[in-house]
Parts: sequence; structure tokens; C-alpha cells
Amino acid sequence: MSTKAYKSTQAKKAVMDSYSLMLEHWEVPFQERDLETSFGTTHVIESGDKQNPPLVLLHGGGGNSTMWFPNIVALTQHFKIYAVDIVGEMGKSDDTRLSYTTDDYPNWLGEVFQELSLSHSNLLGTSLGATLSIQFAIRTPEFIDQLVLVAPPSLEKMNTGFILKGLLSALFPTSSITKSFYRYITSPNSIQPPAWGLEDQVVRSKAQRLNTNTIPVVTEEDLSKLPESTLLILGKDDRIYSIDAAVNKVKKAAPQVTIAVIENAGHVVTVEQPEIFAKTFFEFMNVS
Repeated sequence: MSTKAYKSTQAKKAVMDSYSLMLEHWEVPFQERDLETSFGTTHVIESGDKQNPPLVLLHGGGGNSTMWFPNIVALTQHFKIYAVDIVGEMGKSDDTRLSYTTDDYPNWLGEVFQELSLSHSNLLGTSLGATLSIQFAIRTPEFIDQLVLVAPPSLEKMNTGFILKGLLSALFPTSSITKSFYRYITSPNSIQPPAWGLEDQVVRSKAQRLNTNTIPVVTEEDLSKLPESTLLILGKDDRIYSIDAAVNKVKKAAPQVTIAVIENAGHVVTVEQPEIFAKTFFEFMNVS
């Protein structure tokens, strides 16, 4: 049964106010659009020159597209950006959650591509966004030019400690517990986010209804179907699962996939090491 992501209209308003504050740090021109899909209204932030190749961005779970603030200046130098708020998450899209074990999310993303008039595009997803990108790419590879996956939680079974600490943060979303969970999922040697970025995370944590949907572990058969031009980026200090086990699984099942493990990064690679992420990303995309 589908559920709403926001606890209340007041909770959603708090996130919308924080969303606006986060966009004050979006250091390039942008416009916001709402797309109509059969899965609900989908919000998109667009930036960059439309003459550049398209790049669709999918954020992590419990977040929204404003999380790309450390990366947007670099990305718009080479790409036309479509940062999509995933339905059922803490953004401006419809907050009805879909199932991770059906074709709902791939079908939703296909409709987003159609509404954006994209017959094909580059696709970059992080965390939950990477898992949804995998699902979309193996079902509709004709839409994908190059695929970049950052820390998908579906590669291996999640560590129990990661799950329990995430559950604690969801059930008791105080400022101290939320910030403690962020420290847990990131590397102690990473670049720390600005205070306003952490405060946004606190607002979203307090607003979010507990998500009981289970993210399925991707099979080796499905991994083998990933496009030839796929990059997997993992943080060496990510505690979500064994990074070595994930790397070995992908190497065995999908030798066509390029793998990069980033030092001094945990689960939030794009925020923890934005410059190293950008360098790795651009080298794979063959732009300079």
C-alpha cells in the first residue's frame, strides 16, 4: 500500500522553506518546472546551456535535488542539467511512495524523460537515486547514453548497524541524532558540509514519515545487463555494506562496468569529496 512521505502539511511547509534556503546556494542560474506524470507531479530544477548534452540527476533517499549544490557549478560547465525530485521523497514532487520491487519507479522515470523531450540522456544517480537508475537502465537501455552510479544501497545486503542507526534517526529525528547519523555514514576524513546543509537535513528528517519499503539487492544477472558505458563510484569508508564485497560482485557479474573507489569518502561521496568526484566523473565522461 502506498504511503505519503510527509508527516503533515506543516512538515512539508518546513521542508519547502528549507528547499528555498538551499537554492540560495545554487550558484548557477536555474529554473524550476513541474511535470505531470501518471505517478504524480514531478519537480525538476534545470540549469546549464541547452546546447550541451543532457544529464539527469537523481538524489538520495530522504533528500531532494538541492543536495547537488556542491556539484552544480562543475556539472553545468559541460551538461544541460535536469535535477529531478524523486516522487515519494522529501522534495517538491508528489510525495506518494512507490514500490522498489515493481516497475513503478522505472515507468515513472520513463515518463519524466518523455515530458522533458529526452529520447536519450546521460544519467547520474546517488544512493537511492543510483538504485533507481540501475532499475531504469536495465529495463530501458535505449534511454541511456552514459550511466554513473554513486553508492547504490542495492549492491549488497546492508549492514545491520547501518540499518539500526538509520531506524533510530528516523524514529527519533532530533537535531543531535540526525547529525550523529550523518557523521556515521560519512568518512571522518571527508569535507564537512556547511552548517546550513546539516540544518536542512535535520528539517527533512523531522518531516519524513518512516519509510518501510525494502530496497531489494540487485542480482548478478541484472548487473550483467548494465550498459557498457557505466561508472560505479563508491566511498572507501562507506559503512552501508562491505565495499570489497560490492566491488568483487560487480567485477564478476558486470566486467563492462568501470569502478572507482574514492578515498576519504563514505556514503555521501558527492558532498564529502566534490572535487575528486568531479574529476572522476569528467574523466569517465571524456570531458575536460
